[in-house]
Amino acid sequence: KIKFSSVKIGNKTHKLSEFQEPVPNTVYEDSNVKIEYYDIIKGYPYDWYDSVCFTVTNKRDFQITIQCDSIALDGVQIDGDPSMSDEISPKSTGKIYASYDEGSITNINPSKISGNLRVIDFNYDNKHFDSYDATFVNVKTHK
Repeated sequence: KIKFSSVKIGNKTHKLSEFQEPVPNTVYEDSNVKIEYYDIIKGYPYDWYDSVCFTVTNKRDFQITIQCDSIALDGVQIDGDPSMSDEISPKSTGKIYASYDEGSITNINPSKISGNLRVIDFNYDNKHFDSYDATFVNVKTHK
């Protein structure tokens, strides 16, 4: 069995870990949601944005919305106001993106993350819970 630890593309040698899918780590969980840090994605959703990506599992049987108030990487607040208001379908898992102006996220490989995400039930006619903050402090980004 042959194992490779790097690959050469053009004149540059890359570690295979650069191409591996990130392993999400849980930053917050309760009876409604499970929120995992996924990765930093440059140039997403548009070239002029950089995003902090989370994977969210909606444990409930109705749609929820997640909004972002603030995020810090390795104890340093990301400058600017994040843009994020993402819906997660009932009993499903999806990715959400806290997007900042390009260049605002300077630490692309943080070891710890802190933040405040808002969990919202917009089902006005049949509200299941009041909106609340999902706060996490200095949680490891990856297992």
